Amino acid sequence: MHGRHVWCRSRYFYAQRPLVFLRGLSRSLPHIHLANARLNWYKFNFGRDPNLCYQLEDESVAGDQDGLFFVIEGIDGCGKSTQIKQLGEYFRLKGRQVHVTCEPTDGHVGVLIRKMLSGEVKVDQRTIATLFAADRTDHLMNEENGIRNKVDKGQVVLCDRYYFSSYAYHAQHVDMDWVIRVNSMNAEILKPDATLFIDVDPDTCFKRLQRGRAHLEMYEKIDIMNQVRLSYFEAFERLKDQETVRVIDGNGEIEQVQKRIRKAVDEIMALTLKKV
Repeated sequence: MHGRHVWCRSRYFYAQRPLVFLRGLSRSLPHIHLANARLNWYKFNFGRDPNLCYQLEDESVAGDQDGLFFVIEGIDGCGKSTQIKQLGEYFRLKGRQVHVTCEPTDGHVGVLIRKMLSGEVKVDQRTIATLFAADRTDHLMNEENGIRNKVDKGQVVLCDRYYFSSYAYHAQHVDMDWVIRVNSMNAEILKPDATLFIDVDPDTCFKRLQRGRAHLEMYEKIDIMNQVRLSYFEAFERLKDQETVRVIDGNGEIEQVQKRIRKAVDEIMALTLKKV
């Protein structure tokens, strides 16, 4: 599947042999030492993508540089996970300390959410939307891996999904204004420097999902994916005066898409006078 993590051939192999995975990662990224690499296994159960979605950060001192917070958004199958890893490398090559993370998280609430998405636990859509907001608050504020603290320390945080995902996906079942209100506290805690939306045709994304996943989740149906894409743009329009959003053409080779993302990042940094 497009977006497959290059280091993972078998979730069971690496889940049971973490040191093998860490050594392979250390060889692939020599500037990240084995002792300093912290991995967070994620998306292993409940019918999710069998690849690794990790939290990885450099333990070097961030210095006096401004912290940065970028969110990568898009419908399922758009290639977010591949692009966010390459964007992380872009910042690391510039000497920045980088933390890559995902939503839902692997915390207690995030695990429950994944059970709901897989259909293992049946609940009302408002309950799911509220739990996503709660998981997001913990993601921002928890003492160990809280995004807010890392940005305050000068790190670059790259997050695979944030509150625009809630606006787009949950709007298929409940009023978008209600979802925005539920997430208003998270927006007050920390807004991204920019949200980068990777725009790919839903038919293309759906075919990728069919090739790469044994089981599809509740939102991974072509009619829903088309509506979710439209809801993203509706949310962008509603919040255009409050949020910085860049729509990235996600069609073409991985390298082409990454160049577009990096160009957008550089432009945003120039406008905000922050150093990449």
